[in-house]
Amino acid sequence: MGPKPVPFIDGHNDVLLKLHLAGEGAMPFLTRRSDGHLDLERAREGGFAAGFFAVFVLPETEEERAATQIPDRKPPYALPLAASIRTDYAIREAGTMIDLLDELARSGEVCLARAAADVQVALDGGSLAAILHLEGA
Repeated sequence: MGPKPVPFIDGHNDVLLKLHLAGEGAMPFLTRRSDGHLDLERAREGGFAAGFFAVFVLPETEEERAATQIPDRKPPYALPLAASIRTDYAIREAGTMIDLLDELARSGEVCLARAAADVQVALDGGSLAAILHLEGA
């Protein structure tokens, strides 16, 4: 076994959106996987102590989503902004992702960070601290 990794704080991840789109609850993050960018076990092994868990509401329709994707080409990326999102849709989608974060916290493996002290505990070796981040708000 190699040296213990240095604990770090991740500035942004899309775990909640990925979990939401998969529709399988929080369990896929809590168990080791060979696919995907991030799961709890691999995060711990790498020193991930705390992170900003983004809530990002995708445009409502596939057509709007396609219009705002970065195409497979060289910069500059002059893309149109997505259209305004209906409030009821945004609240429902964001709420679903926040519920997933609560589910992660109920597992006991993740702490919903509400204060800097929660992040410090994580850096000192406690549960992974998840900082709620509303992307684009």
